[in-house]
Amino acid sequence: MKKEIIIRVPIITGCQDSLEEVESIAEFARSLKIKEVHLLPYHRLGESKYSQLGRNYKLKGVTPLTESSIFRLKEIVESYNLKVCVGGQ
Repeated sequence: MKKEIIIRVPIITGCQDSLEEVESIAEFARSLKIKEVHLLPYHRLGESKYSQLGRNYKLKGVTPLTESSIFRLKEIVESYNLKVCVGGQ
């Protein structure tokens, strides 16, 4: 169908934020001939909504990555000749 695919990857501290994990994702994207990857850093914007709804926030205590960490992950993906967008925009 010749449709352009963009891989969108949530980056959560302690889950898939390691250099090896991001390299694997970039390698996979390149193997599929995908040209663009969006790195979606974890943020806490929804945490208060869970509290207001009386629901358990399962990511409580997880800290967002630093800007320098995100930049390093972006550089890794770019080294695979992929276009990278941080935040999905």
